Amino acid sequence: MAKEEKTKLTIMGEDMSDNGSCISSGNLIWGLFLIFSGIILLFNTLDIIPWNIWSDIIKFWPILLILAGLNIILGESKLSNLIFSILIIIIFVLVFLMALSDSLPQFADSLPLWIRNIIEYLKLYIR
Repeated sequence: MAKEEKTKLTIMGEDMSDNGSCISSGNLIWGLFLIFSGIILLFNTLDIIPWNIWSDIIKFWPILLILAGLNIILGESKLSNLIFSILIIIIFVLVFLMALSDSLPQFADSLPLWIRNIIEYLKLYIR
């Protein structure tokens, strides 16, 4: 039997030969955080949303600690990265919608009822 020789694939300093992915969940947290913050800053600059939304978002800084702890617990498997990605997106969207519903009540009225109910529930128990 001939033994297959593995070639080492390196992309931007990351060894891709083992798991086929260079995105760790730690990179994912900061990547999504930067995208989320950039979108809000862009909307602020274009006057789509008011600048006072930051006072509502800043209240949720402990979520970053929770996400970092989950990152440590879940590890680096592909399944945990998928679960973690979905969880991060849901949390960021909920925080954004909650802050936006305070700043722009007309936007909150245009959301589906089930999303408004989730936001109102979170407002009652988080604030």
